[in-house]
Amino acid sequence: VKKQLEVLYPEYKGEIITIPNGIEESFFQQPTLSEIQYIRMKYKLPDTFWLTSGGQKPHKNLALLKKMRRFLPPETAPTLIVVLGNYGLKNPVEEENFLYLPYISDNEIPLVYRAAELFLFPSKAEGFGLPILEAFACGVPVICSDIEVHRENYAGGALFFSPENAREAAQQVKKALHSMSLKNRLTSRALSIAQRHSWKETSETFMGVLQKAYENRHHN
Repeated sequence: VKKQLEVLYPEYKGEIITIPNGIEESFFQQPTLSEIQYIRMKYKLPDTFWLTSGGQKPHKNLALLKKMRRFLPPETAPTLIVVLGNYGLKNPVEEENFLYLPYISDNEIPLVYRAAELFLFPSKAEGFGLPILEAFACGVPVICSDIEVHRENYAGGALFFSPENAREAAQQVKKALHSMSLKNRLTSRALSIAQRHSWKETSETFMGVLQKAYENRHHN
């Protein structure tokens, strides 16, 4: 986003400051087994499922995940993919191995993340990609689209694929599923990245920018 703004407003190049999102502490908290069982029963989640977020908005690229199944081995291809962010729904809807969840409360979202085996995020465009950070904090291995904002914020903590290449996405899924050591490395790095994004740090950075702007205004 910073680079895009510098292209649109070249006169401000060097003066644009990026302040990243923060993440709620609830995403770092380890739930009890009974809490996970509760969320599975409430939304009829199977023992093994993959998670994505963003509903069916075109730029979220859910179509790629549907194509991806063709390149997965028979034993993993039918795995249910649970979709968060379908705010127009009143009840869960399942079709073609996709389960679309309605709006769920903030305290339930981390539980759904932690119940998932993988988090898949094929989005073609993001301002920040907050769901990836949420998955990082919950310890879920992340496989996401190789777009600039994801590389900038999440390199080292996720596996990447072209948002136009379903075969490559499937290859990354197979890689994550078949290597426990790889999953452990990714989730360890991911947690470190997530821990650097607290709302406290975000607010302090924002207040620093305001203070600097105030001082510059009164010195000129």
